[in-house]
Amino acid sequence: MDIEKKRFKLSFYVPALLVFLLALVQALQSGLQESWYRLGIYPREISSLPGIITQVFIHENWAHFFNNAVPLFVLSWCFYYFYRELFWKGSLLLWISSGLFTWLIGRPNWHIGASGLIYAYSFFLFFSGLIRGHKPLMAISFVVVFLYGSTFWNMFPWGEFNRDISWEGHLSGAMAGLLWALLLRKQGPQAPPPPEEEEDEEEAMNTEWDSATEELADKNPDKKEIRVAGENPNRQTTINVFPNAPEQQQPTA
Repeated sequence: MDIEKKRFKLSFYVPALLVFLLALVQALQSGLQESWYRLGIYPREISSLPGIITQVFIHENWAHFFNNAVPLFVLSWCFYYFYRELFWKGSLLLWISSGLFTWLIGRPNWHIGASGLIYAYSFFLFFSGLIRGHKPLMAISFVVVFLYGSTFWNMFPWGEFNRDISWEGHLSGAMAGLLWALLLRKQGPQAPPPPEEEEDEEEAMNTEWDSATEELADKNPDKKEIRVAGENPNRQTTINVFPNAPEQQQPTA
């Protein structure tokens, strides 16, 4: 229990550091009264390829930053806590893939902000939990839907509001999350085997053991006791074997 509590607390540090870095960049922009939007992604422009990495750190204003900071912290914490073995590898793949898809399909405009990575995290957590069939991970899937399910509609160019945001970045993040949920399904936490399979395996081992002991008994009819130890050191079988009794003689008159 103490280890689990420690792991729970440690899971806050990396997401908090990520959000802190985003806040630091925004504070620098605000303090210098500058806009670093050119560190974002301009689709299909070779010179903006570095923006695949840097666009996550750039926001238009503080309101834009806070809209992304809370979901980014929550979703990256969930990813770190439940998929710790995959966090660094998975985050890098989601980060690069979502940015690359935006570079490929986006409108000719500057795309900035962490929303693409947020969508990548949310779709990965949702589909990965369902694909793996592990109850704790499936629970996280439904938590993600409950908290951020309404953002689904922001992935498409519907309405005036969506035309003013990078819906392509959202859609790109969603595609990246689904893609890596499928490709990484064999890595990281897995659902435990069904109990029936474990019972069947134990029953088969017991049957094989009993057959072996009976065979030994047949081969050693003159021994009163045979001790048999197999691969399982916790199991030892003692067989009591009675020698053939002499035939009873008919009583004589």
